[in-house]
Amino acid sequence: MPTSGPRSASIVALLIIINLGEYAAEKGRPILSYRFNRATLRTLALVPNLRHDFLERLSVELQNRGWHLLDLDDHFAVIHVSRVNDWARLTSKRVRDYVEHTREELEERVSELFPAEASVSDE
Repeated sequence: MPTSGPRSASIVALLIIINLGEYAAEKGRPILSYRFNRATLRTLALVPNLRHDFLERLSVELQNRGWHLLDLDDHFAVIHVSRVNDWARLTSKRVRDYVEHTREELEERVSELFPAEASVSDE
C-alpha cells in the first residue's frame, strides 16, 4: 500500500532489514552487513533530507532488532550485532603510558603506527 508522507523510522528499519534479507536470499548465503548511500535512505524514508532526529530514531529501531547503523559520510552501513561480537575487544592497558602525552606526541605515535593516516586530522 503506497504512502504519501514520510515513513516512520520503524518502517524504514524494517525495509532496511528486508532489503538485506532479500539480497542474502538472492546470493544464497547469509549477509550480516551492507552499505547504502544517503539517496537510498531518503528514498526508503520518503524524505528530501535526512534529519538528525530521524537518524537517531532509525538507529534505535535497528538496534532493537539486533542491527547497528553506521553513518559513514556519504554512505550508511548496517551490521548485525553478531558481527560486532566477533571483533577484537581491547582494554585501555596498551595506552596507559600515553595518557599524559601531549596531542603532538599522540599524533606522532599514530603516524608511526598508521603512516597512511598521517595526513588525517580531526581539527
